[in-house]
Amino acid sequence: MTHAQSRSAQMLDTEIISLRRTFHACPELGMENPVTADIIIRYLRGIGVTDIKSGLGEGTGITAIIQGEQAGKCLALRADTDGLPVIEKTGLPFASVNGKAHACGHDAHMAMLLGAARLLVEKRHQICGTVKLIFQPGEEIGIGAKKLVAAGVLEDPHVDAIAGQHTGSLFDGISSGEIGYFPDRFGFCVTRIDAVFHGRGGHTSRQHEAVDAILIACHAVTQLQAVMSRERKCDSPAVISIGTINGGVKNNIIADSCAVSGTIRSKDPAEQRFYEERTEKIFCSTANSFRGSCFVSFPFRLDSTPIDPHMLAIFKSSAAKVVGGARIKPVTAANAVGDDFSEYCLDRPGLYWFHGSAPDADPIYPHHHPQFDIDEKPLGDGA
Repeated sequence: MTHAQSRSAQMLDTEIISLRRTFHACPELGMENPVTADIIIRYLRGIGVTDIKSGLGEGTGITAIIQGEQAGKCLALRADTDGLPVIEKTGLPFASVNGKAHACGHDAHMAMLLGAARLLVEKRHQICGTVKLIFQPGEEIGIGAKKLVAAGVLEDPHVDAIAGQHTGSLFDGISSGEIGYFPDRFGFCVTRIDAVFHGRGGHTSRQHEAVDAILIACHAVTQLQAVMSRERKCDSPAVISIGTINGGVKNNIIADSCAVSGTIRSKDPAEQRFYEERTEKIFCSTANSFRGSCFVSFPFRLDSTPIDPHMLAIFKSSAAKVVGGARIKPVTAANAVGDDFSEYCLDRPGLYWFHGSAPDADPIYPHHHPQFDIDEKPLGDGA
């Protein structure tokens, strides 16, 4: 690398880190990320990208086209844009103060994709074909990719293949600056659980006249744990987690309803359907046994992401030129993560990899934790 190239790389690294911190300070939720979208669009225009579409997917989805100077196929690159309803407690000088947090690395995903956009624009004369950038909201709620696909982001121009990455400390054995690849599939099948238990409200001094929906929900959630301990195959990884339980309005009123939500995660689609059936059966039968009722729904279902072997071979060779072959490793640690990136791969070849950026800290706080953070040094390599 020449001195000029080294200086250019350092400048890009600094720019990507600055972008990440800008995004980090203003996280937004769900499908509506207007401040984030404005930052993305202004940056793209600033580097000379003019073919930009926004407001996609019934939200703030964005696509941008970088057209090569030679004919060829179209590769899409995707970054997710939404944050989490978590109050940040990192103490960073650029920490969010709006009651939300980029506690899963999406701030870095956007920054790295914008850095890649700058590199692609500068090397447009070397590109054979088209690169389509996709900035997708709504990943954390599991519906963003599906909505963008329905909005036509894989067409006009037709996308021949798509790639994406996730950064952070999700997988043991992949250190900061290393790249983890998935030999055949990425992630688990993921189903969201939404359930509402119904009882009959009343005064706490007249409990015999009421049916306590909170009590029903607590028993049902406890019973659900038996599925993992007694009905799961020992050699088949899966997990059912309840993340929220909300019921009641006052300390002296027996609640007439209680809502719970959670996720089911497993490797096998057939087993995933079995766990869904068992969840509904256990919740409804428990409610009936307490003279109540329950309505269960599964608002979204995601499959794991198939990895295209041809794309993987090209990626491993290319990534080795950036970080060195010794830093390209297969992901072997089990982790029940899921990502709606799989929606793009239902009928297109896809590639997804893990970009290690675990901070040099003890403890290392996990993704979705109020103190989650990353090591910014390898973000340039991610671009």
